[in-house]
Amino acid sequence: MKALILDSSVISALKNLNCFAHLKKLASMKNWIIVIPDLVLEEISNNIDIMELKSVLNCQSCIINPKNFENLKNRYPALANGELAVLFLSLNFQKFGINAKEAVAVLDDKAARSTASKLGIKYFGTLRLLKIMLDVGILTRSQFFIFIQKLKEYGFRFTDNIIYSLIAKENL
Repeated sequence: MKALILDSSVISALKNLNCFAHLKKLASMKNWIIVIPDLVLEEISNNIDIMELKSVLNCQSCIINPKNFENLKNRYPALANGELAVLFLSLNFQKFGINAKEAVAVLDDKAARSTASKLGIKYFGTLRLLKIMLDVGILTRSQFFIFIQKLKEYGFRFTDNIIYSLIAKENL
């Protein structure tokens, strides 16, 4: 079983695409646990109904004291607390009682993804999440490309080459 630990940008993107039910279905199909650190919930609380989010996604939340990741913050001061919480929880998910064999950080920020790579944390972003939904039949090819276009309209920055590369990859 895999735990997906979501960052605020991913949640915001899925909200804008009206994809929470899609993610819940994907998690059920793949036997994944969805986890959101409390600091990420704080970041999105002005734009998203947290109770509704937790209910729709059937996700777990974890309370993480920023003092726990002070060392990470000192090493990577450019990262926001939510991103740091995702990384910290990805490294320490079992200590927080998450019943999974592995954790994957779901992040869109380039610096956060680079940090995840340096720390040996498995990660992917919103685009890969949508591609997995396409691969398992939750999204049609048409829906996938409509969502890609909407993400561009919402200000997500990615090149067509990234999409071509993503399309060429196999299922996770």
